Formats: sequence, structure tokens, C-alpha cells
Amino acid sequence: MELINKKHKDITSNSRVDLTDYVRVAEKEFYFSAGCNIHLGILPGLYVQFINDGDRWLFYLNMDTDGFLLLARQTAKAQKKSPILVNISLLKLFLKRTNCSVGSKFPVRQTNQKVKDCVVYEIFINEAFQ
Repeated sequence: MELINKKHKDITSNSRVDLTDYVRVAEKEFYFSAGCNIHLGILPGLYVQFINDGDRWLFYLNMDTDGFLLLARQTAKAQKKSPILVNISLLKLFLKRTNCSVGSKFPVRQTNQKVKDCVVYEIFINEAFQ
């Protein structure tokens, strides 16, 4: 038996919000979709620790302030459940190493790995979409 409601992993949209799990590279920020928040627990207030392993980009979340702080998006149109990461240096590094362009969206999926007892997520660079 399986419970199916708005938080189910296969429900990817509703009338107001796209619930696909993705990160979008914006001009000045990384935007994590509402789906990342709802399905994966990626929340404002947590810190992102990135792991770059060749062409793989992974990350985990914790409260270690050496990471990059996730903020709540502050615009009139923004969904409250869509965290952003604002760091121009990190954005430039990501763009350079991935050869992607501003506006690209990448699927985000939870892996079976853990680092420091934290779940590791992967950004699938080779599956970019617009």
C-alpha cells in the first residue's frame, strides 16, 4: 500500500508550482525548486557543502557555517519554499567547470551516499534542460 498525496515523489506539478526537483543557474544565484524543498528537504537556513568529483557535482546540507547559506527567496512572485544560494564566486566557478550557461536547469537527486551523517545529493550536469 502506498500513500499518494502532493508530497509524493512522482507528483511533479500542481496548479501553481512546478514540483520537479531541479537547481537553476540564474544570473546572480542558484535557485532550488520548490520540489527540492518538498521532496528532498532543501530548506532556507541550511548550509550547502559542495563536492566536485571530475564532472560530477554533489552536495550535502548541514549547519556548518563554512558552507554556503541557503536563503529564502524575497520577491513578490517567489514561492516561499524555493531556497536560493547567492554567491557570485561560486556561480562563476560552477559555470566555468560545467561549461553551462546562465538559465540552465539541472535535475537534483538524492544519492545513497552520506558525508558526516548527511544525505548527499547529486546535480546531474549532463541532463540539463531549459
